[in-house]
Amino acid sequence: MEKLGTVNGIGTTLYGKAKKGDLPANERVEAEQQGYQPFTYQAVKWFTFFFVPVIPLGTFRVLEKKRSFLSSEPATFKMWKVEWDWAQVIRHYFVGVGLPILVFSGLMYVLTR
Repeated sequence: MEKLGTVNGIGTTLYGKAKKGDLPANERVEAEQQGYQPFTYQAVKWFTFFFVPVIPLGTFRVLEKKRSFLSSEPATFKMWKVEWDWAQVIRHYFVGVGLPILVFSGLMYVLTR
């Protein structure tokens, strides 16, 4: 099982929920009996610095344990490494790094005029 965790936004975490898919009937029942969601999704594991994705560490198929809506318990996952999805990695870079740069640049432009 992969380890995830951040301290003040520095560490490893999952970003994204792409290619969501239902589990086959027999696996679905077993997963629900163990307290997991009846579907999997694809996510990218990242090393983050202040919650900004810096280094992609792999693409994973994720099965997430069910939690109540306002639960304070940490998320629990079963993860399987899959082939890199570079399109998903690039989207995360754009949203996590490119978008804040564009917003900051726009604000600086407006404030200095």
